[in-house]
Amino acid sequence: MPSAPTAQLRISKTCVIVACFTLLGVLGACASNSPTDPGVSITRTGVIGDYSTLQPSPRHPDTLYEQSARLTEYTAFVIDDIRFLPTTTLRGVPIDPDTANRLAAELRAEVIASLTPRYKVVDRGGPGVARIRAAVTQVSRGRTTTDAIDVGGASVEAEIVDSVSGERLGAAVESDTLDPMHARPREDPFYDARMVFRHWAARLRLWLDDAHRGVLPPTR
Repeated sequence: MPSAPTAQLRISKTCVIVACFTLLGVLGACASNSPTDPGVSITRTGVIGDYSTLQPSPRHPDTLYEQSARLTEYTAFVIDDIRFLPTTTLRGVPIDPDTANRLAAELRAEVIASLTPRYKVVDRGGPGVARIRAAVTQVSRGRTTTDAIDVGGASVEAEIVDSVSGERLGAAVESDTLDPMHARPREDPFYDARMVFRHWAARLRLWLDDAHRGVLPPTR
């Protein structure tokens, strides 16, 4: 999301991790014997439909976004189940369905936890309610070897729409990686992705806050 990144993360188009949306992380021990995953990147999978109106974020070097002037009219949101599109990591290591479902659920939980202090999260759409839908589109694993710690991450595509009319109020595509300075030994190869999920959720809240305060002007 287009708000300023948190201290724990930096975005890079050529880094070895995404942000995982997560958005807001998980493979077996054999991952330490596999080559490092290549870097994640911005994706255009068709999840959010029209990409032609997206613009580079003024705050985030690896994010494209769109923001309607009407976004500020909404303070209640339905958070759809997160879609998890990758069946393998970027290096081709399979991601089993249970792991994919768990990661998607964790990203959704991060979004809800981030929004609820200020906004209403509701179960059903209606007048004045917006719907947030998102998909994790790439995942790169982190790993620890005897020589180094390789960071990982994820890519996400997200859209905010009016829950009744379907009018698009905002959209973003981005990829994030954990700053190697904050990497630490861990057994969970998706730890970095999970930290990215938390970062995304925090930035979504900041995006909405900044839109309501007029700090981040609409793109249309």
